[in-house]
Amino acid sequence: MATGGDRQGKADPTANDSGPKRDLLFVNYGVENYALAQWLTFKLLAAGYYVWWDQLRLLGGESYPVEIDQAIKKRTFRMLSVLSRATMNKEHPLKERTSAAALSKVLGVTDFIIPLRAEGFGADELNWKLSDATWIDFSKNWADGLRQLINKLVKIAAPKEPAAAQNLINAWYRSTPKSMNPEQIWTNVLEFMEVPEVVYRVQAIGVATIEWPSDWPRVEDGMRHWVFELPPTSSADVVATPYRWMDEAPDPTLRLGNKVSDLLRQYAEGHARHRGLIQRDDRSLYFPKGLLDGDTVRFQGFKTSKEKGGVVPGATRKQVVGERSFGLSNNRRQHLRYHQVVHLGIDLRSLIGRPALRVSTALFLTDLGGAPLSNRTAHAMRRRIARNWWNDEWLNRLLAAVTHLADGKDSVNIARGTSARIVIAGRPARVTAPFGIDEVRLVNEVDTLHEGEEEDDETEVGA
Repeated sequence: MATGGDRQGKADPTANDSGPKRDLLFVNYGVENYALAQWLTFKLLAAGYYVWWDQLRLLGGESYPVEIDQAIKKRTFRMLSVLSRATMNKEHPLKERTSAAALSKVLGVTDFIIPLRAEGFGADELNWKLSDATWIDFSKNWADGLRQLINKLVKIAAPKEPAAAQNLINAWYRSTPKSMNPEQIWTNVLEFMEVPEVVYRVQAIGVATIEWPSDWPRVEDGMRHWVFELPPTSSADVVATPYRWMDEAPDPTLRLGNKVSDLLRQYAEGHARHRGLIQRDDRSLYFPKGLLDGDTVRFQGFKTSKEKGGVVPGATRKQVVGERSFGLSNNRRQHLRYHQVVHLGIDLRSLIGRPALRVSTALFLTDLGGAPLSNRTAHAMRRRIARNWWNDEWLNRLLAAVTHLADGKDSVNIARGTSARIVIAGRPARVTAPFGIDEVRLVNEVDTLHEGEEEDDETEVGA
């Protein structure tokens, strides 16, 4: 699978082939990637591109195609395919991509489908029809992925329809289940309440070497290292050059922001390991079985109350390791264990305006002996477990993970030594929106995303 450059076939005929004007960017996705598909749709609409997204098809007016097949065959300029393991071979998104692949041959446009990678996966996991396509990576940072996509659209002269795009935005806004009351919104970031203002570039003098503990946070730079603090066990003479990383760097090639982000991530991951989580090769960390009493975290959480018209607080608990059993064909059953996973990232310029630790959560699946399930089986089972987990469930799982990492405290110092303080908040930051979402009405509406899907024969073991 190619990872750079733009590949097109002959002169692009999509803008002037016979029939209706091809002016739409068609968003192809599965419900598991709904959030990214929605975010991408409105970012592109705001940029003036005319986007076809299935959640808008009843809002677009007479000129907006309602039928998927007609939208692809008659109006689509490019298909933007949001791909993850869970949706790679899912029936409806796959049908749309197959139709687009056939159309690309007729039109002679080799990049008619633009794959967008929603999570990290290798080329060997791709459908053969996409294995040689040029993908755009959204798995690490949506904003970076959007910038790459916009650059691609500019290069291929994708048409814009600013007036039509604005009409779609207006129609969506009018249809959104709004509450005119201000609403506090939970984020998934923990504020760094204290962080060193100085990072040091250190190098041993002469032939001496610095004795580094194996997991001491540091960024290698040839014979030198970048650190916030030196290990107390090192007896080597060193030259330590301080840099105030929050200021303008005297030499932009030093890329101090990248080095500080790397260091803070190492501290956060090291702290999570110290709290008993196990780190995998992809840097994710999961709760092992037996780490906690009953594999359960107790914390102040939230739940959706239709009677009270929203999410209400209360003491709760969440099982971070559990076992499930699913019915399969031929009277077989799939027995598995799920482990809650956390992914940690650093935002030096976060949405709260200060450095923050970004925390996201997912599930890691194994058999009852602890062996990881194959990718294909894991993605199918993960979807079956989490199919009815909505905002309150994921919020509670986030709060459970954060509560454990902070040991239930308001803040925690994750520095290794005594010469630095790296303090993170013990609860995610919250921001206030001038108006909110009618959660009860929204739950009823999003239920339609799963219409037509079969119910599972599922048993929770030991519940």
